[in-house]
Amino acid sequence: MVHLSSKKNILIITITKLLIKKKISLTKARLFEKMHTKHEDILSNRDSKEKKLNQYDFEGESSTLRQRRPNIERVIIERDNNPQPDSFSLISLIPKICFVIFLIGSIYYCYIQFGQNGNPFEQDYKDNPFVLNHKDYKDEDFKESDIASFQMNKFRVALRHLGVVMAKSDIIASNGHSISKVLFNLDGYVQDTSDKLNDFSHQSDKFFWILTNEMNAIGRAIKREAKDLFEHLSDDAVNFIHMRLSNIDKQITPFQDKLAAVIQAILQVQNSADNTQGYLTDGEREAQQILKKHWKGNIADYTERKKAESELVQIRFILKMLKDIAPNLINFESFLKIYRIKIQELSTEIEFKGAEKKITEEDTAFLKKAVADLKEKYAQLNSAAKKLGSKPIESYYIEDEMNSKNRDCTEFRALLKSSNAYLERIKIWSSDVVNAIAFIYTDGTTGLYGLPNDSEPYIFKWNDNEKIRCINVRIGAVLYAIQFETNQNRISDWVGGNKGDSYVVHSIFPSIGIHGSFSRQLCNIGIISH
Repeated sequence: MVHLSSKKNILIITITKLLIKKKISLTKARLFEKMHTKHEDILSNRDSKEKKLNQYDFEGESSTLRQRRPNIERVIIERDNNPQPDSFSLISLIPKICFVIFLIGSIYYCYIQFGQNGNPFEQDYKDNPFVLNHKDYKDEDFKESDIASFQMNKFRVALRHLGVVMAKSDIIASNGHSISKVLFNLDGYVQDTSDKLNDFSHQSDKFFWILTNEMNAIGRAIKREAKDLFEHLSDDAVNFIHMRLSNIDKQITPFQDKLAAVIQAILQVQNSADNTQGYLTDGEREAQQILKKHWKGNIADYTERKKAESELVQIRFILKMLKDIAPNLINFESFLKIYRIKIQELSTEIEFKGAEKKITEEDTAFLKKAVADLKEKYAQLNSAAKKLGSKPIESYYIEDEMNSKNRDCTEFRALLKSSNAYLERIKIWSSDVVNAIAFIYTDGTTGLYGLPNDSEPYIFKWNDNEKIRCINVRIGAVLYAIQFETNQNRISDWVGGNKGDSYVVHSIFPSIGIHGSFSRQLCNIGIISH
């Protein structure tokens, strides 16, 4: 298009120069005519003067006057030798005018042939139903596809960290080594998947860039042929379109190979993850059984369990994302196969029937729409992959077990006096819920109920012979917050979150302790009285 524009500019400049020359010629002719008229006026004046002088010459012509008289024959000869300007200008302009008309006609013909129909080998994107709009298919739509290896690396860090924890865990002793082994095996599959996804990402950039450009080239050629007077494709158009379709077909094979490698790698990850899930479930049960036997004072071991639970959340979360990706990959692969078949069919039809059939928009409608469909399928794939980098729910276990109130909760009783020891202080661990509560006695013993987190506990010191007057709570599926009031008019801080409904737990008789239930957090609480 730029080349045609430059040709048009050159033609316009040429016409302008010719018109200027014509103007100069006309100006010269007019100037010559004026000079000729002025010359005739001079001669006329001379004749008048001669007549006046002849009136005063009574007897004959004076020698002096005879000398001033012009030679009439010489003037006549000069007039005959001078060209007539009107006749000269018309004759000289006729060929120039014809040339200008011919030039204007040539420009109009070139404009009709190239300016409107276009050149299949030049870029032309305006009002072309076959050409893909580059504004709608930008390169950045296919670059940085978010299936790069750094997304999978987050998963690998979680796996390896959990593998180390399991190998050194004192809590999950029976299954720890097996869990560590399968985790590192799973890490190997994830690494392979990460590499395959990265290769697929780079291949997709190349594939969509070539696809868009080749389809645009085909569209420009078809547009030109569609406006031709003939009812069949030219040999040049047939060869050109066939070559472009072959280029697209050649790109599909490596793209399918990369995609198939990704699908195979993800299936291996799923199989390994399912196997790992079984070991992790066994480890979780073992930890629960051991922890139930060592609730008292065994807080140090909780740190390792907390890490194991955190990494297990990551595994379950990312495993779900991988399962979401797999169907999109398979659908994308199936669509590519259909697209390839359509390209081959059109290529064959153009190659063998190009001389008999004029190609229409319907013949390439599928290919035109296919680019948009491919982009949509690819976007769905990316959308699922982006979730790999998302942060999973930290309170996974809480949200999972809140569906049923007090599910798997263990009953407990904590007294203000135990044997010959008295309550010295109360410790409460909390987040958005009350995670755990501990009664610490004067003899150094501790009663721990719930699962402490890694935050600093709230400490409420207890006085001698002090009793519980009431307990203020915010409760729902679990105990969200708690506050103690004593008979000595002392009130503890609110400890916990802001969810749940507010209640007050009273005791008509003097209290001797509290009771309730717990699992990974406190489920409910009440007052024990005489």
